[in-house]
Amino acid sequence: MQAADANQAIEATIVIRRPAGAKPAVNSGKSRAEIEKQLAANPADIAAVVEFARSHGLSVVEESPEKRTVRVAGTVEQMNEAFGTEVGQFAGPSGEWFLSYDGPLTAPGSVAEAITAVLGLNQQPVARAR
Repeated sequence: MQAADANQAIEATIVIRRPAGAKPAVNSGKSRAEIEKQLAANPADIAAVVEFARSHGLSVVEESPEKRTVRVAGTVEQMNEAFGTEVGQFAGPSGEWFLSYDGPLTAPGSVAEAITAVLGLNQQPVARAR
């Protein structure tokens, strides 16, 4: 791993847990809107994640309770601080360079339970054009 430019812009999508007791509605006869509402993120979880992101200098690009996501933007340095990791440049098997991180992602206890995933910090290509 090589150091990434600390000021390089990067976006990430924070995935939030389902509400307690929510289960997928398979063949329930409910409308899409009803299912989205049933499975939407708890407003308190969204608010906690937004506050966490802003407290680390990240911009909130989008909040989507229905998708259970908060999309954030900032610099590599801000992402490192927010998630307790080190984003850097990695070389792929064909010599291409991409951003990824080393070590686990962390968040403070006040918000950690609400977060199920952080997507976008690993930008390693996974598909090839044919």
